[in-house]
Amino acid sequence: MMSAVYELSTVRPHEPENAKFSNAEFLVYRAGYEYALLVVLKLLKMTVEHWYANRRAARKSAVAKKRA
Repeated sequence: MMSAVYELSTVRPHEPENAKFSNAEFLVYRAGYEYALLVVLKLLKMTVEHWYANRRAARKSAVAKKRA
């Protein structure tokens, strides 16, 4: 998934075939494209943080069981 985000972030925004954007329309389109990438990156960061939190909780639970 990270490679897909990397590819999307390093290429020119994808345009529909036969799209004829004016300069102003393209700027809006590009801003939306960049915002969507930002949201996906934030989601990936939260996913990683959630995964680490689950690992910490599992380790804590294992230690508690071992001590009991």
